[in-house]
Amino acid sequence: MFFRISGALAVIGGLAWLAKVALIWANGGTGTTGGAVGLLFLTGGICIALASGLRAWYLAGNAKVWRRVIASLAYVVMLIFMVDLPILIGWQIFGRGWVAEELGIILTALLALGVGAYWIIRGFGMRDAAALKTAK
Repeated sequence: MFFRISGALAVIGGLAWLAKVALIWANGGTGTTGGAVGLLFLTGGICIALASGLRAWYLAGNAKVWRRVIASLAYVVMLIFMVDLPILIGWQIFGRGWVAEELGIILTALLALGVGAYWIIRGFGMRDAAALKTAK
């Protein structure tokens, strides 16, 4: 069940970020921070960060609580790099336009959608898959 919550959060976050990019595109690249765009960015970021943090918490298994917290925080820091690194690369390719700034968001959103759907359907790993089979 834990993995389904993480999967749902990842899917919601990915959809929110794709909707954010769609709104920016519909506005012709303007209005990239306020209103609905800002709300979608915040929603997506929180959902994806929670999903990755929960995943790290699960991966840490029976470790001490402080190690699980560090693992969760490390996942969130990796998420920040995952969003920001494509922006830096995009600036080199596209210049400093909105497309370059949204490149990391788009890639992260697509990854979150795929991983989230996988977690919902298959769980985090083999142990979860076995638990699902025995529960049916």
